[in-house]
Amino acid sequence: MGGRERAARRVAASGRGGLRGRWAERRLLRAAADGDADARGGVAEVARTPGHRLRDRAAETVAAWWAATREPELREIVVETGAVPADGPGRLVTLALHGRPADEWRETDAGRAPALLTDPDQDVRMGRRGRLQDRRPAPSSARSGEPTPARAPRCAAPSCGTPNPRPPGYWTACGASGPTIRARTPGTRCCAGDGPRPPGRSRC
Repeated sequence: MGGRERAARRVAASGRGGLRGRWAERRLLRAAADGDADARGGVAEVARTPGHRLRDRAAETVAAWWAATREPELREIVVETGAVPADGPGRLVTLALHGRPADEWRETDAGRAPALLTDPDQDVRMGRRGRLQDRRPAPSSARSGEPTPARAPRCAAPSCGTPNPRPPGYWTACGASGPTIRARTPGTRCCAGDGPRPPGRSRC
C-alpha cells in the first residue's frame, strides 16, 4: 500500500469515530508530525472537509504549520477555514492574519506582538495595526454608556494690535466652549479677557 492510499484510508476512517476512528486519527496526525508528505496532505484535506469529525483539529494543525513555514498552499487553507493554532507562537500570527488578534488576546502575547509589525505577510501587519486600536482603553463615558463630550478647540492668542481678519468691529476671543466672536474696536485685534490695545503696544 502506497503512502497516499494509506493516508486516504486514515482520513476516511478518522471521520467515522469509534475506536477505529480514533486509532486512524492518531496514526494520521503522528505521521504528519513526523513529516510524511502524504499524511500532511491528508490533514490538509480534512481541514477543508465540512462535517469531518477531525476538521477543527486538522485546521488548527494546518494553521500551526503555516505559521512555521509560510507555505502559500497552507495559507490558503488557513484563510479559508479561519483556523488558529491552539497554542504557541503561531497563534497570534494567525489571529493577526484573520484581522482579529484582539479577540483572543493573552498577556503572554505582549512579547510577541512587536514582531508582527515587521512580519513579511502584509495581512499580518495590517491585522496587528488593527489590534493596537482594538486594545486602546475606551473613555470612561463610553464605558458607562454616556455620550463622550466634545473637546473644546484650543485657541491660539494672536499678538495684540495685529490686523483683524474679521469684518471691522469684531475680534476673536477664547471661551470655555471654544472661539467666539465679539464686537470690539474696528480694524484691530485684541486678546481675550483684556481691554482694547492700541496697535503695536504690548502683546498677549
